[in-house]
Formats: sequence, structure tokens, C-alpha cells
Amino acid sequence: MDREKIYRQLEDEFASTFLGELIPGMLHNFANPLNGIMGRSRLLQQRLEDCIENMKKTYPETYLAMEGAMRKLASDADLIIGETERFYEMFRNVSRKFFAISSKSEQMVDFARLVEEEIQFADCYLDFKHHVNRKVLMQPGIPAVSGVPAHLSLGFSSLLRYAMIRMSKGTDRELRVAADWDGRFVRLSLQFTDKGLPDRSETRSEGRGDDLLVLCLRLFEEYGAHCRAGSEGGQASVEVLLPPAGETPLTGKR
Repeated sequence: MDREKIYRQLEDEFASTFLGELIPGMLHNFANPLNGIMGRSRLLQQRLEDCIENMKKTYPETYLAMEGAMRKLASDADLIIGETERFYEMFRNVSRKFFAISSKSEQMVDFARLVEEEIQFADCYLDFKHHVNRKVLMQPGIPAVSGVPAHLSLGFSSLLRYAMIRMSKGTDRELRVAADWDGRFVRLSLQFTDKGLPDRSETRSEGRGDDLLVLCLRLFEEYGAHCRAGSEGGQASVEVLLPPAGETPLTGKR
């Protein structure tokens, strides 16, 4: 066995631990110092505010002479707090994603919340973050669905990826994601700019079995969903109707 084959085997072994072990461990190790930074930065901000107030009362002339510098210090502290909180939100989005894909037992899933978190996580794709205009509409009171969080998480994020791939052909990239409840089904719909999307019968063909859209929709169908996809006038749409938890699936493949 030559060194390249040995390297590839070791690389595969390393990659096999990446999602299940390494990333969760990294997130855990990052969490403690991040929490410490957030706590200390807020404490620093409060102490600085107290110090400035005491200086105003005790040494007003000194404060007037240093007022500009004090304002800059306060502004810097506010900026640190703001950036720390922004980083925490990004860290939390990544943590939620890897928590979801590591949850592999069937349970009640807040599908609307999962969709919102997946869209936030998608900002890790810089092209999506900077070049896709998106609108998210979530109806309040959407009931939970029954499923494996890892399946639903990857299923929806892969639908997003599919839309991103199709939108990458154009210059005007618009994405609309909506979730609602019509009293019978939890409905998820994606609409996005596109030059053409294979119709549902075409995506079912065996020759397109590796197509990302096919895989996503077939996964949802395993949970009893009814799925539709199509394109007209430069706008593509994908719709998934999921039965709420406790209801009989539409297609019954479980």
C-alpha cells in the first residue's frame, strides 16, 4: 500500500468522526470561554458606567477635561458587547444545527422553529448570506410534527441548498420561505427565482435518483408528506405537506 492510499484511509477515518464527535466537542470547548467573555464584558461595561458617574460627582472638573475620552471608552465597551452578542448568536446557530443532526430518535419536533433555525444556519454559506434576498413567513401556532430531528434538519437544509444551487444561475436571487397550518397539515413552501425546475414526474425517474431534490422529497414522503415541485415564469416552488404529530400520514410510508 502506497502512502497516498494510507493517507486516504486515515483521512476517511478522521472524516468519520467529524460530525458525530469532533464538531460537538469543539462547540463544547468554545462555549466556556465564550460565556466567560460575555459575562466579563458586561461586567466591564457596568463598572465603566459606575466609574464615569462617580467621576462626574466627585471630580467634575476632571470629568469635563476627560469627557471625550470617557465617551470613547463607553462607546468601545458598547461595541464589544454588541459584537460579543452577535458572535454568540452565530455560535448558537451552529450549536443548534449540530444538536439537531445528532438527535436520531423519533420525537415531537417544533417544525416551524427548526425551519427558522436552519435559515439562520444557512448564513454560514457566504453566497446565501450576501447575495440572496429572502423573506421568511411563519404562522403562529403551527403544531409539532413527529419525526427524527436529524432527518428533518438535513431534509430542509438540503432543500435550501437545492434552491441556492438553482438560484446561482441568475443575478436576481429571491427566496421566500413560509410555514403555516391549515387545520389539517403543516405546510412548508419555498419559492425562488429559477430558470427551470424538473416537474414532479421527472424527478421521480430512476435516472435522477441522485438528484438533491429527489432525495429531500423522498425523505419527507417517508414521514407521510405529500410533496409538489414545479417552475413557471422564472419562479420555482417546492411545497411539502406534513401531517401533525399523532395524525395518520398522507402516504403512509413510515
